[in-house]
Amino acid sequence: MEIFHRFSYSQLSKFMNCPRQYRYSYVDRRVPVKRSDALTFGSAAHDVLEGYLLGGKVRALEVLIDLGERGAVDSLMFAQLGALVRTYDPSPITNDWVVEGTEVPFEIKVRPPGRRALRSLRMVGYIDAVLVHKANPKRRAVLERKTTTHDIEGFSSWWQRKAIEPQAPVYCEAVGTDEIIYEVIKRPLLRVSATDRKVAREAGDDTAEGHLDAYENRVVETIDANRPAWHQVRPVPLMNFDFDVLHQQLIAWVTELRRAKRVSTWPMAPTGCSFCDYLSLIHISEPTRPRL
Repeated sequence: MEIFHRFSYSQLSKFMNCPRQYRYSYVDRRVPVKRSDALTFGSAAHDVLEGYLLGGKVRALEVLIDLGERGAVDSLMFAQLGALVRTYDPSPITNDWVVEGTEVPFEIKVRPPGRRALRSLRMVGYIDAVLVHKANPKRRAVLERKTTTHDIEGFSSWWQRKAIEPQAPVYCEAVGTDEIIYEVIKRPLLRVSATDRKVAREAGDDTAEGHLDAYENRVVETIDANRPAWHQVRPVPLMNFDFDVLHQQLIAWVTELRRAKRVSTWPMAPTGCSFCDYLSLIHISEPTRPRL
């Protein structure tokens, strides 16, 4: 029997987005045949940037080479990550902050509003990095890395969603701070083109590797032409966030999760199946139903 004493934000988020996907992942313990490109790129970019923050460009390249040798990323993604390392600027973080720790584990007790914490319910997870301010060591901040293919300039819809997402308050409460900094990378979706092949051919390297080198150079030029479109580092204010409301929402999510487990009801989300890692498990004839 599954016990829901401890849960992570990613668990609850997956359940609220699609109960069927949650069942495949956490109840049936099924492993997707193929990991989605978005998830693969996000995980790889996270590792590479963590290496850059801890050990500079040399460390980032070592991490990238290791990913390539292990086959964790394909050749095109390797070139995209190579362009990311070549254009990455850590100064928006390192000018004012030092890294206290990375992949920091946390556990907080969930409490109903006006009552003591419930010993049986705890929120657990890992924080990408915890930062300490250089001028004021008592000032700390959460660093959260994200990758996306959406527009990240200005106050785009991507940032609007982050401003109301409960993930930030959870992490801030765990660290005991009200500051969270988002580092966002927009993934370049350019493909190897005829121009890249021509450039490689003119350089005397008309091979697949030569085409990818030319492609990586073009991605670097594209990023350099407008860096804010590809890399953003921003603090997201909590705006006097009510943590009682947060805990109430978490309890409501867990209640729904327990009910689904009890009655064994795991409906699919009405949309989004084309992006699901478990698409091969879903029969096209199976009707989609509203989520819980």
